[in-house]
Amino acid sequence: MNISGSQKIKAPRPEVFSALLNPEILQESIPGCESAELVDMAGGQQMKLKISPNIPGLKGPYNV
Repeated sequence: MNISGSQKIKAPRPEVFSALLNPEILQESIPGCESAELVDMAGGQQMKLKISPNIPGLKGPYNV
């Protein structure tokens, strides 16, 4: 799947970056996102997302 695009956000860069690292904000802003959580890994933290897209022909939850 190839997803691309861009969006201008009228906010200071540090505020936007902080929001991108916030699981609650990501879950609210990503369509079909059922959960988002930070997971501790050997190399650092990773964001775990569970997404159920509402796209015809694409069924079921996906872990990203």
